[in-house]
Amino acid sequence: LAAAVDVLCFDEFAVTTIQDCCILLPLFNALFRSGVTVIATSNRAPEELYSDGLNRQVYLPPFLELLRRNCKVLHMQNKTDYRALQFEKSPDAGVFCWPPEAAFVDGWFKRIAGCGTAGRVEVAYSRTL
Repeated sequence: LAAAVDVLCFDEFAVTTIQDCCILLPLFNALFRSGVTVIATSNRAPEELYSDGLNRQVYLPPFLELLRRNCKVLHMQNKTDYRALQFEKSPDAGVFCWPPEAAFVDGWFKRIAGCGTAGRVEVAYSRTL
């Protein structure tokens, strides 16, 4: 992954399971060592991630230290949720892909991915996506 991207964005970054928590340190270590710029949005400050989670005290502190060394955390607070303003009263409210036609999404994917056909990739334990 790190060899293929310069910037990696996580929208609504969250840590919800022990599996998430365990993979954070090696994943982000590899990303930062490779020079990948990481941008993330979240409704929680880094210190609040995986709150009350199983073995949080074991896995999260080293990850938080890695973030402190490599990232700048910006707390953005505003009373207005600008994401909701334009579409809150529209028939598209709650739809997160505009326009919602499948042909648009397929075309967008082809342009972004640089390929015209979907493929399969082996992910682990003989599983493919």
